[in-house]
Amino acid sequence: NVSPCIDAALLSYASYQVNFKSILKTRFDLVCRTLQPDHIISLTLSGLDDTPKQCKIFMAHFRAEEFSKLRLFTLIKINKQGMKKLVSFIKNLNSKCQISLDDCDIHKIVYVQAMSQVTRLRISDSQQVDTYSLFGIFLHPIVQSSTHKFGGICLNVSKLQSLAVHLINVGYQIVFAFQLPQLTRLVLKIESEYLID
Repeated sequence: NVSPCIDAALLSYASYQVNFKSILKTRFDLVCRTLQPDHIISLTLSGLDDTPKQCKIFMAHFRAEEFSKLRLFTLIKINKQGMKKLVSFIKNLNSKCQISLDDCDIHKIVYVQAMSQVTRLRISDSQQVDTYSLFGIFLHPIVQSSTHKFGGICLNVSKLQSLAVHLINVGYQIVFAFQLPQLTRLVLKIESEYLID
């Protein structure tokens, strides 16, 4: 009952992509009440300033098990509290779902509890990346990160298929002493004033 156009779209399509990157809080709550989670194949939630508390409202409406067709779950700028609330949701998503985290506040608790479920991960905000979150599809930029800790993290992401690493101003020799036999794609980009052309 959001609008006749949205209601018709929700009822007439077997699967759809939902992007909540820009939506008013009042509209978000209303749309959540009309969504059919078993029809959603792609879902984006946002913690941007103009979309506050989406995770809290979303978690009040849905359980991960309801999203049986979900193939891509994207989180944008979710803070630490929001990520903590989403850990159990991520853990309970179907095994075919890929996770994309864009500029989210990743910390040890999220890594330990949810990362074994991840097949794709994107981290793009250098201010939020710590040594516990160096396990994703895009790490930008990582300064003076520990390859030893990175190797330990890689052992716990058995489903990770795509990995891109972007290192900036790394002043020591990089030795990748980790094994990820399940990877189908690896991209390594190193930018450093210490490297000689």
